[in-house]
Amino acid sequence: MSENNIYINYACPACSTLTRSRVESGAKISQDADLVKSPGDLAVYIMFLERAKPGCESPVILLAPVKSEVRDVDLMAHIREHWRTHGPVCAKGYPPAYAYEVRIWKQLESER
Repeated sequence: MSENNIYINYACPACSTLTRSRVESGAKISQDADLVKSPGDLAVYIMFLERAKPGCESPVILLAPVKSEVRDVDLMAHIREHWRTHGPVCAKGYPPAYAYEVRIWKQLESER
């Protein structure tokens, strides 16, 4: 991984796959486009997952849009039942532990 690249760990709400994607430098987001806001049927979370390497203090930080119908009390069961890992890692390069253990999660506020 190059120091010039920016990556994001992302949980796709459509296919439930956890991925690591490179954010293109110079990419612009149109402030006028409705696509900038999350669709109304999604709640967006920032999550800190435990790592597979014992003793590693660097969490796998993940942007996770989840269907709004999934209640907070059911979130961990939803994650463990549906999510599949395909590349997310912590800052030190380690993948999340499986079964997924969430250290912290916080729903992000909507701009609407």
